[in-house]
Amino acid sequence: MSDRFSNNEAMETVRKQIKRLQPAPESFMHAWSQCFELVEAQKLSDTRGRIVVRFPVLKEYLNVAGTLHGGAQSAIHDQCGGMAKSLIERPGFWDSAGGSTRSLTVTFVGWAVEGEMLREEFEVAHVGKRLGLVRGTLTRERDGATISACQEDIANADVGKPKI
Repeated sequence: MSDRFSNNEAMETVRKQIKRLQPAPESFMHAWSQCFELVEAQKLSDTRGRIVVRFPVLKEYLNVAGTLHGGAQSAIHDQCGGMAKSLIERPGFWDSAGGSTRSLTVTFVGWAVEGEMLREEFEVAHVGKRLGLVRGTLTRERDGATISACQEDIANADVGKPKI
């Protein structure tokens, strides 16, 4: 972990990002944003960070089979990517709105039912001036089984902005 950030500072950084990313009440992600818990945040270096969140599977996000819908999983992965990315932001480097998702690849390997507690571990694996790579794994808490894994390519939206 970088000397510049303690775990407490990393947690506070992610909490600020969570407030900044708070979905509107009519948003698809609003219900999830009200029930997840930030468990851990670590700044591993100036360009790498890691977060862990946990949350219950909500009825709103079930498919017709009664399990967590793949689209909901994708949205959760994407939201967690934004939270993790906040750990590497600094003035002049992926600051403000910072990045946008270029591609999100999700591999679905398991299932979860309503009320089941899930855990998402997400890490910023690499960022450069313009591009970055973040990845996450969603698991069931009760047995550690993987539900899905993702890789997200992000682009720095701040590159080329006028510095006025």
